[in-house]
Order: sequence, then structure tokens, then C-alpha cells
Amino acid sequence: MIGLSEVERVLKDVYLNVVSNQLDTSDAFISKIEQTSRDVWGKEIIFNVATKEEAGEYLNVTSEITNLALTIEISDKALRASQNSIGAFVNLLNSEMENIVKVGQQRLVNSVYDEDIRPEYLPKEIYYVPWTLNSLKDLFDTDKETLYSLNRKKWNFNPQVKTINEFNSAEIEEIIDNTNPKINFMICSPKTKRTFIEQQVSRKQNINRIMCGDGLCYIAFNENIIMIPCKSMNDNEIWLVNSDDFKMHQLCDWQWLTDEDDRILRLHPTKPIYSATLVKYCNLICHKPNNQIKIIIKN
Repeated sequence: MIGLSEVERVLKDVYLNVVSNQLDTSDAFISKIEQTSRDVWGKEIIFNVATKEEAGEYLNVTSEITNLALTIEISDKALRASQNSIGAFVNLLNSEMENIVKVGQQRLVNSVYDEDIRPEYLPKEIYYVPWTLNSLKDLFDTDKETLYSLNRKKWNFNPQVKTINEFNSAEIEEIIDNTNPKINFMICSPKTKRTFIEQQVSRKQNINRIMCGDGLCYIAFNENIIMIPCKSMNDNEIWLVNSDDFKMHQLCDWQWLTDEDDRILRLHPTKPIYSATLVKYCNLICHKPNNQIKIIIKN
């Protein structure tokens, strides 16, 4: 007979590594970001960067660790129904794990590029805490005075901003070559991606594709730069980034939250439901903001 202890063992020993890997490779850009516990001090990330005024002079950059949490729920009725059947037990957990991965990947992508917003379909009575990572949207919002607690202009902590009249591959390639040839990702709107494809087709040029670690195939700009369409992006903006300049600083990778008795599953105080929570304490940092490029398209 399968009991609660067996469920917890399977969650720890079988599903944890699989789910963690799927979340950490939610898309091509996220899968390229280094996961590190360096520079994490308690609830803060603190690291040094060189100042632009004096060679050998450094200053501290700080950012708070944020809490990413995902919860699965298993009804006592469903658990009892699967106690005498390995197949039913596996199907039960597989369904919960597939859901937590699907929800977690979407929330992580939203948090990295833009912001994690409560889904409209979610009932109001369900408690929802948005994830608050340092996003690319924050990085490229050059109207904001500070980034990671530092004055952007004073410490040269702004992406470089370039302006073009219209989407033009040759002009963008020239900007990349002259500004940062190590750029390996282009974040743009779906419309901009379609414009690029239409231009390639009209010029009878190849549309190259790159297979990435998340198992998806992406359109390539300039052969080796991965294009990632983002629904929330403005049509008149393009973000060009080098993933090597980003780090996901974390206390540890994904883990199951345990109580004082080292138990994962918790029984709801008023409902016959068991829940388990997957957590990660981390935040995203770009260590070289001035190496990234923001392109503004006038038309």
C-alpha cells in the first residue's frame, strides 16, 4: 500500500531533478543563464563592479533575493484511490508535475522578460503572490534613474541605446558589430519577427534556425543570434543581449519546502487536501548592463 511517506520519497528522489531542470530551461535564453550561489549573502545579492572613473576602484551592487514558489495539491480521495495501484499512483503524480512545470515555465518566462501577473482565469479566492525577478524590462527601462540600487548614468549602468528609421537587418548587424559582437539573443515583438522573415523571403535569403536546450527550434538572426518573440514587447523596440553577462544568483536550486519534521506534504486545516510547495530563492542580475543594446525603431 502506498502511503504519504512513499509519495514524499518519490517527490524528492524522482521528480525533483526532472522538474528543476525543466524550469531552469524554460526557454533558450533562460537555459543559457548561469545558475550560481556566489555573491549571495543572506537575503541579498552583493557583488563588486569596477567604476568608470578610476581603474581598480570598485563599488557594491545589491539586490534582494526573491521567493519563487509553486504548489501542488493532491486530494485525500485521489490519494486513497491510488494506494493499491502503482499505475494510478504514477498517473496522479505525473499529472500534478506536468501542471507545475507548465505553470512554472510560463511564470518564469513572464518574470524574466516582463512581469508575473495574476492570470485572469484564476479565481479571486485563490491566493496569488507574483514573482518579482529583476526583469529585462527593468534593465531596458532607461527612464528609471536606478538599477540594482545604483544611479544608471553616474555609474554607466545603462544599456546602449541606438535608433534606426525602420527594421533593417544590415543596419542592426552593423550596430552589433560596432557595439558588442558577443550579442547572442534578440528579444523582439512577434510583429518584428514576422517583418524579419518577410524581408528574408523577399530577398530570397535563407531563414536559419537554431535548436536549443529547451528542445525548441528558434529563428536565427545573422546565423547565430537567437530571436525570441515576446508578446509584451513594443513593436518599436528590440533588445540585444549577451546571456554570458547574466547570472541567476540563488541560495540553492529548486527544492521542496519542508516543515520542522522534514515533511513535504501538508494537510489543509479545513479540507481533505494535501499540498507540497516547490521553492527557489534567487534573483536575476545583469553584470554588464552597458554591454546590452536597446534599439528604437522610429517607424
